[in-house]
Amino acid sequence: MLTIESNAQPALLALNASENLYEVIDGVIEEKPTMGALQLFIANFLHLKIGSIALNQQLGHGLMEVLFDLSPHVKRKRRPDMAFVSASRWPMNKPVPDTDGLKCIPNLAVEIICASNTWEEIREKTREYFRAGVERVWVVSAKQREVHIYDSPTDVRILSDDGELTDALLPGFSLPISELFAMVEITTDEAVEQ
Repeated sequence: MLTIESNAQPALLALNASENLYEVIDGVIEEKPTMGALQLFIANFLHLKIGSIALNQQLGHGLMEVLFDLSPHVKRKRRPDMAFVSASRWPMNKPVPDTDGLKCIPNLAVEIICASNTWEEIREKTREYFRAGVERVWVVSAKQREVHIYDSPTDVRILSDDGELTDALLPGFSLPISELFAMVEITTDEAVEQ
């Protein structure tokens, strides 16, 4: 993990030039590990599904890996793997600044578990998101073939292959969990168990 003090402007420019993703944690820039191919496929799949509903119904914006400034509630800038921002928080026709991120709180933050994540790290991010004003957090685990839906830091529902992902934030959105994980390769050990 690359850590750079946020007041070190040349270091920030070098980090941006290298096209590495980063978050800002308590004033310190930390490089965010890239997702693996499977996680990127899942994030893109969710982005396409959520983005099309959001755009077609003028609900808001489906965004991938955008840096959100969570201040003043949390002194951090976080980059969820995927997010939904309602039109009430960022109007459909509002210009987007050419900056490193948005000074806006998403309604929905989606984190997709990859090898570099720990569950404790994800739980901490979830708590931060809710302190900042995020309404819902989805944590997607391809390995477990589950989606954990947080309505608060302590109120969670877990959906597996026979479940269907819906959300009041996205009227009309419905996605069978089995469809979300259709691209997940079943290993030999998992095949034996089934």
